[in-house]
Amino acid sequence: MIPTPLYRGKKVGSIKALFSILSLTLFLAACSTGNKSNETNNNPDTSFSNQLHTHSSKIELKISLRETVLKKGNPIFLNISLTNCDSIDRTVLFDKPISSTGGPWGIFARITDYKTNKSVLKYTNKALLSSQLHTDKQLQDGCYVLKPKRSISKEYQLTDIVVFNNTDFLLPKGQYEVQLHYYIAESNRVLLTIE
Repeated sequence: MIPTPLYRGKKVGSIKALFSILSLTLFLAACSTGNKSNETNNNPDTSFSNQLHTHSSKIELKISLRETVLKKGNPIFLNISLTNCDSIDRTVLFDKPISSTGGPWGIFARITDYKTNKSVLKYTNKALLSSQLHTDKQLQDGCYVLKPKRSISKEYQLTDIVVFNNTDFLLPKGQYEVQLHYYIAESNRVLLTIE
């Protein structure tokens, strides 16, 4: 399944977004030749593109906020954790080159106003703003092999992942629900308050 930027029941994006996602999917196959991890790669399925289409349902995605109450304009830091819930090793593509967004690959966000349940995003993933080609080395540097029940976790600034839908690109005062998707895996939901 090719990842698509979807909200529940609502299509989001454009031809450029679709092109970016298709391009990303084609280049992910480069990960199969080199994996970065403290773990060893004993995965019988060495085709990363095959795993991409089938394994994200075996990956548990959890998120947490460094702070749940912030002043408008303060940076919003989000911890993203991927856990292999399968009984075999799974390869995940996590680190996106800083030249792109610096955030994780395959992540799309859903951020809604808690009162109205309306999206506050202009783009569900900042990478949709540009079409960039990445070298095999850049892709390999983002690959990790996770053994069963093992996790990888990193912290990102939310604005490195998404673009808010207002003129100053900041969240106005209010309460928001944040949820991420790693390909087809959905994260838990967290509440964020901007004062």
